[in-house]
Amino acid sequence: KKKKEKAIELPKPAAPAPVVKKDKVPEGEEAPAEPVKVVPTLMVTIPGPKIGMIIGPKGATLHSIQDATGSRIQLPERKEGEGRSSGNLKATVTGPDMDSCKAAERCIKDLCSKGYSTLLAGDDFEEAAIMVHPRYVPEIIGKQGAVIRAIRDALDTNLKIPQSSGDAPLRVTIAGSKENVARTKAVVKEIMQFYHSDITHPGVTHAEVEVPQWQLGLFSGPKGSNINHIQNDSKAKLFVPREWSLNQNVLIVGTTEQVAKANRHVQALIHRLNNPDEFKPKPKEENKDAPPKVVDHWSSNDDGPHEEWMDEYMYRRN
Repeated sequence: KKKKEKAIELPKPAAPAPVVKKDKVPEGEEAPAEPVKVVPTLMVTIPGPKIGMIIGPKGATLHSIQDATGSRIQLPERKEGEGRSSGNLKATVTGPDMDSCKAAERCIKDLCSKGYSTLLAGDDFEEAAIMVHPRYVPEIIGKQGAVIRAIRDALDTNLKIPQSSGDAPLRVTIAGSKENVARTKAVVKEIMQFYHSDITHPGVTHAEVEVPQWQLGLFSGPKGSNINHIQNDSKAKLFVPREWSLNQNVLIVGTTEQVAKANRHVQALIHRLNNPDEFKPKPKEENKDAPPKVVDHWSSNDDGPHEEWMDEYMYRRN
């Protein structure tokens, strides 16, 4: 007996797609225009000198902003012979929605004002602050920005110092990884306490000398003459405490040799201030052969007030 072969089932043909009938447009009338899709757009002003920060090395920062926000940023084209660093520029930001455009705008503004953006930072990013007296700002910045650049290069942090307004403490912001922000805070405190740090002033040391508050004026000398003499001779720097100083001791800052030489001057000056009798000029010896000086105790012109009872004891000289 032959086995019955199973019939092969063929796939059923797909149902035809429904035909959408368009309304017929009466003769003599135009078909309605299809709705135009509106793309969310923002115009962001960028100061010319900050444009390089927004673009970044080989456009890396610009691409990071676009990737983080899902937006697209179009910078204006440069005209021939004109640089982007002059004046303000208008960047066009487009995105899938207005939120992405605003996020890109916020990121650009943060980069321009702070030098960093939390949107582009990693999970380890931290933004902290430290209060600084305005008198310490020159020490933190350094000559031509040398100190603040050394901090940024060594610790990869960003410091933002606001403009000073009188003697009110300034809120200096520090941004970077949590570990490096803590280390940057320590460096700033060290500079305010001792006017140097190993990170910013390699090879520099210091010595502290306690001088009573009432003696600081004598220690400095007229117009700081004592301080100037010690600094010129030793090449070290002397810092006399003020009411706003974190360290209320006199500080000697420099190399080991400079500090040692200046300290010898300081100790000698303090000894002279504490023992003034040792340094008084000796009186001149009198000449024994010279005739004694005669002091007239009666020829004073200061007769004092005249009273009537004096008349019987006085006479007029002819």
